[in-house]
Amino acid sequence: MELRREKHVSAFTTEDEMAAIIVASKRHNMTISGFVRSAVCECAEIRPFFTEDDRLIIKHLRAELKCEGLNLTSMLIALNRGDRSDLNDIKNSILAMERTIAGLCMELLQRTDPPRNYRRSREHG
Repeated sequence: MELRREKHVSAFTTEDEMAAIIVASKRHNMTISGFVRSAVCECAEIRPFFTEDDRLIIKHLRAELKCEGLNLTSMLIALNRGDRSDLNDIKNSILAMERTIAGLCMELLQRTDPPRNYRRSREHG
């Protein structure tokens, strides 16, 4: 059972800001009130945008990407010196970076949708 919300917060917006809020709330299939409440809670870090698990995954992917980037840089330096023996290693390093970037993008993409418990039916007006 959801907690009863008894407190009220209001904010003044421009017409353009309100239109953007309405579009965003519809895109997320939320009421305007629910969408604004969710945004406020995230910005106030009451309900953080990233959980600790999210942060750990992103830190791991960042470290992986940094490592692959350093490997690729050293291979490119060798390539610039005329060493052509590492072409396969360069290809493998680029593929590893591609996979890491894809993993990072998937983690970030999951954050574009609000949590399931904040979804509501659409509110008009």
